[in-house]
Amino acid sequence: MISLSISVWLIYVADRLLDATKLDLAQPHTLRHGFYRHHRRLFLGMWIAMLVLNTFVVVQYLPAALLRSGLLLGAAVLAYGASVHFAANRSSSRGAEPLSKPTSRWDYLPKEVRVGTLFALGVSLTVWTQLSGSQQNVTVSDSLAVGPIWALAAATCAIAVLFSCNCVLVARFERAVDRAQSFPSIATNLHWRKRTSAHDVGQGKMVIAMFALSLGLLLRLPVSLVLAMLASGIGLTVSLVLPNSPWTATAPFCSPTTFDIRSVWVDAVLWTPPLVMLCFT
Repeated sequence: MISLSISVWLIYVADRLLDATKLDLAQPHTLRHGFYRHHRRLFLGMWIAMLVLNTFVVVQYLPAALLRSGLLLGAAVLAYGASVHFAANRSSSRGAEPLSKPTSRWDYLPKEVRVGTLFALGVSLTVWTQLSGSQQNVTVSDSLAVGPIWALAAATCAIAVLFSCNCVLVARFERAVDRAQSFPSIATNLHWRKRTSAHDVGQGKMVIAMFALSLGLLLRLPVSLVLAMLASGIGLTVSLVLPNSPWTATAPFCSPTTFDIRSVWVDAVLWTPPLVMLCFT
């Protein structure tokens, strides 16, 4: 748990610091980007210290099987970071018009979906490793082996959808800022922007909620998991009807810095599954 928490923090801060290095303070930018730009030296020092601590914890305490799985997932995270922050097709001019069509294979899979999938695999990596190790001597035809695997796969897919939807909504709320900063996202790429109107996204959340219920009934998942998926889908749907309430700050991160309360709401929805699960324990 300690290693997982530190790893998630390291990935998040590294992503924010890389964005901060490209930040144009003369253009509109989010409060969090301005915050990391203003305190980049502090966070860089903390990042190095936490990396050393996490390396010690991983080497000393993690099982070999989990370490191998973590290295594979870490390689996937590095590939994602390279595709986003060092892509050759990234616009060199601020406020440039989004791409009209994909220019690389990564453009066919929005970065928000990649983030959601990697995050879901990361938080479930320990369970996957333990389950694969305990089922090595059990045949696939054995219902005891298939049942837990399908349940874990369904749960992993559900949280991947939740995380991806969270990222997509944040991208939509911040599309004007991302466009001004030339940050790639599903909302600033014309190829995907034509396919993700607000109405379509609203319908998509309801479809996700119905899919979660159908999936739970089909696979006979625990009621708590089905309710967690439904509550999350409803929570994300609510964010689509919340009013746009940007807050503007002028110091200390240099104007024009903006903050949208809707982004806080969709992040709070991520706490829905564990809270629902706790109610059933």
